Order: sequence, then structure tokens, then C-alpha cells
Amino acid sequence: MKRILILIIILTGLLSDSHHASIEFNKKTVKVKMKDGIYLSTDLYFPEKLTSKVPAVLIRTNINKNSIGVLPYYFINNGYAVAVQDVRGRFESEGLWEPYVYEAEDGYETVEWLAKQDWCDGKIGMLGGSYTAVVQLLTAKLNPPHLAAIIPHNLPADPFRNAPYENGILLLAPEMWWVNLIESNIKDYNDPIAIRESQKVKDDSNLYSLPVNAIDEKIIGKEIPYWQKWLLHNSNDDYWQNLSYQESLSELNIPILLFCQ
Repeated sequence: MKRILILIIILTGLLSDSHHASIEFNKKTVKVKMKDGIYLSTDLYFPEKLTSKVPAVLIRTNINKNSIGVLPYYFINNGYAVAVQDVRGRFESEGLWEPYVYEAEDGYETVEWLAKQDWCDGKIGMLGGSYTAVVQLLTAKLNPPHLAAIIPHNLPADPFRNAPYENGILLLAPEMWWVNLIESNIKDYNDPIAIRESQKVKDDSNLYSLPVNAIDEKIIGKEIPYWQKWLLHNSNDDYWQNLSYQESLSELNIPILLFCQ
């Protein structure tokens, strides 16, 4: 609860006192078209008594927008609209799922799409942790004109420098755990039993077998294209530099609350 209140306080810079609304809300699902023709499934939440244009909070997630929980309701109660989107290739969204690769452009397109809606006042904030935090920094790197604030938390310092590599050293156990979790098709990532089952990879003897590029088949039961690509790009080459956001942080001129626990 304290974290939610902090997020609300930070984002209130986007909202005037005249926009407060009740907890009653409306919800609809839309397909947001990206520039390459791919549609991303997006749930829109609105205060029920919407009498003027409002700012929007955008959450782009790889772990199922339908398991977002109660977070949107806190912002709706404070007069925001909320957009929760499955990132490309995940759950109800179209396209190829490849971690990090499409998030900057898709994030930019989504921010600008929201800003053009007739119910939006043109100010978009983003928030979320872990992969959803990485999404924010990759989006901000492209400087969308209507991105007003971001709140990323619990995220790697940079994809190559911290995940899936730690300054050049493959983080085999934690990264294969993450890949196994993502590929397990869990519908509700708030389910502690499902999450616990995904943890067993950390103690799996297959982690000690060679070759490393066969571990995905041994643990997950199939070859994972992006895992294979990570292994192929085992130095800080153009692939990772294109996904880097650390050095761009100093060039951003929007409010950022960056924290971890």
C-alpha cells in the first residue's frame, strides 16, 4: 500500500485537483496498431464520471495484463485513465516475442497513440517493475513528445551489463529461471504455486550439463530462439548496444523516480 501511495504522489504532477473522481470505472479492450501493422492488446480503464480530459498511466507488461490486479483502481480513483498492455508477442498481443528488442518503438507508438485519444489531455506517465521497468527506459530513450514521467523499479542496470550477462559473464541459473517462467504460459503471475514450480530450475542438474545451447531444450523442452541469440551475442556488440539505456539516462529531461527494494 505504501508503494502505491508513493506512486500516486509522484504522478500527481500530471493531475490538477479538479480531476479527482470516484472509484467507479469503465473498462474496454482495444487493439493499438504499431507502425509495422502489429496490433497490441490494451485494456483501458476510465473514471466513470469522466467530464474532462485526463492524463493516462501506461503499464506495458510481459506477464499478462489480465493479472495486473488492483493497481489501476488506485489511479482511477485519483482521476487518471489507465492503459495496461500486453507487449508484443505475449498473451493477447500479436507479433514475435523477443525480450527488449521491440519495446522502445512499441512503447513510443503506444504513448503517442494514447496522447491522441479524445479523452486524454496529452500527458502520459509510465510505471512498473522488472521487465516493465526496462520497457519504460527503452521507451524514454526515444523521447516520445507526450511522455511526462516514468517510475521504473527493480530493474537491471542495463541488459548486457546486468541481465542476461553480468559484465560478460552469463547468469545461467537466474536467466534460465526467468526464461522458464516466461515460457511456462502461466496465466496468473500472482499465483504463488505456479511461481514456486518455476523456481525448481535453480536446482536442476541440467544447469551443469554441456553444451549450454542445449540447456533450454533440457529444461523447457524446446529450443528458445532468443536464448540462442543471447548465447550467440556473448559480447557487448551492436545487438546489446542497441538495447542499452544506461548512458541515455543523463539525456532525459522528464521526471524519473528510480528505486529498488
